[in-house]
Amino acid sequence: MRIYFHINCLGWFLMCLSTPAADVPVFEKEILPIFRGKCGKCHGGETRKGGLSLASMSGIRHGGESEEPVVGKGLKDSLLWEMIATREMPPKGKPRLTKTETALIRRWIETGAESSSSAVVIKKKINQHDVLPIVLLRCTACHGPQEQMGGLDLRTPEAMHKGGKSGPALVAGKPVSSRMIQRIESQACPPRGMLLKYFVQRPSSAEVRTLREWIAAGAPEEPVVADVATTKPDYLVTDEERKHWAFQSPKAVLAGHSVDGFIAEKLKVKGLSFSPEADRTILIRRAYLDLTGLPPSLDELDTWSASDDSQWYPKMIDRLLASPHYGERWGRYWLDLAGYADSEGGVSADPVRQVAWKYRDYVIESFNKDKPYDRFLLEQIAGDELVDYATAPEVTDTMVDNLVATGFLRMGIDQTGSRTMNFVPERLGVISDAIKVLGSGVMGLTLECARCHSHKYDPIPQRDFYRLKAVFQGAFDEHDWLSFKTRTLNVATPQKLEIIKSANPPLEKKLKALEARLKKASDAVRLELLRQHYPQQSEADRVATLTALRRADNTR
Repeated sequence: MRIYFHINCLGWFLMCLSTPAADVPVFEKEILPIFRGKCGKCHGGETRKGGLSLASMSGIRHGGESEEPVVGKGLKDSLLWEMIATREMPPKGKPRLTKTETALIRRWIETGAESSSSAVVIKKKINQHDVLPIVLLRCTACHGPQEQMGGLDLRTPEAMHKGGKSGPALVAGKPVSSRMIQRIESQACPPRGMLLKYFVQRPSSAEVRTLREWIAAGAPEEPVVADVATTKPDYLVTDEERKHWAFQSPKAVLAGHSVDGFIAEKLKVKGLSFSPEADRTILIRRAYLDLTGLPPSLDELDTWSASDDSQWYPKMIDRLLASPHYGERWGRYWLDLAGYADSEGGVSADPVRQVAWKYRDYVIESFNKDKPYDRFLLEQIAGDELVDYATAPEVTDTMVDNLVATGFLRMGIDQTGSRTMNFVPERLGVISDAIKVLGSGVMGLTLECARCHSHKYDPIPQRDFYRLKAVFQGAFDEHDWLSFKTRTLNVATPQKLEIIKSANPPLEKKLKALEARLKKASDAVRLELLRQHYPQQSEADRVATLTALRRADNTR
């Protein structure tokens, strides 16, 4: 009898463990109906803003774009509760959670986020896609596209297996025997003395664990799935969001709906009318200032003021549009949009962009030639892809113009020419600025918001920001970076090369003489400053100080 009683007690205890208490909310019964009613429109089965679905427990465990669960072990570890508690979600203008609903969700999280579905979370299998970002960030400065020390290329798993002069970089299934793990854990790679020179940092302990785990698993690889457009519904962008104004083709204004007509209607409502027509002198000055940015000369003012030609005004406008000053006046708006500057910015040294003026002149010339807008954009976004200039039998003016036009993508602030600010985060900042200019200037979209998360207002998922970044990866590769000092192409027409050949040598000779004088004067001033500030220092030490300062910070 006693044994039977013990068995009954044990059965009751196990039943308590396996079944949630009556007052413990269960996702499917109490929480899911709330999410369907208040959150389903944005985070349901078909629409998942930020990549998050609240329609199932598996979606909650998966999380959004970061793939981190939105419900943790408690309130402090739950992003979902943070968004609810701060009333950030549901957003303003949408049905809010009631106090009862909020309390129920809180209770559900506090009691362990119970669910009647299986709590088994399928662990993602590690593959090369988890490892390559680490290797590209930490290793390919010395073993990548620009340099392959020891004959070793680490950009692909195949290259890692092949190895270099010392043999394979990895031994599948044996992280301890893999040279890349040995070199990293002994801190032989990246070498301490080359960290700043190559702008890299050592792998973190978490990154090393990932490398070890991958090799221990046999260095498995998963095929790259092509990211192509399909006709299937996209749960990140709804059909309604695709009607966003920036995605629509421009529509021609109906006849009779001019700006003057619009203004006249508004004035009429207020009982007003247009001001009297300006006299000829004022019209002439306005036209000159608007189209060229310059007032008319006295002779020009007299000529147009005295003209008895009934077509004097359109003829004057045509002449102003044909003026080279027209492109200088109106091209500046595009140059402002592109972020044009004659120096790199970003650091106090503010180094000069020696040939930025070529892009400026390209824009001015395009305005003066009345170049079609679509061609103007095409040249600036993909001018280097329009013709195969590298293998062309002869370089033409059009080829050169197309290449110069791509300066549009290089006009943002770029501090990576600095001796201490050329790490991957700074490079990514330069790339982000280029995408920002393209988005705001050409598309009418604030794309930069989607760099860190899906856009909160425009229908731009974070995924699409990086899809767009991938379009420019060939020119903007943070792991195969060229600073502005080395980011040049020496391309010219045969005629231009002949002019350079004859004109440059005497000019370069004069320039070298001037630079030598400048260096001598600068050194003299620096020495004098050292004498004043450090009188106890010997003259030899002062000269040695100046010599040391000439060396780059990252190679001293």
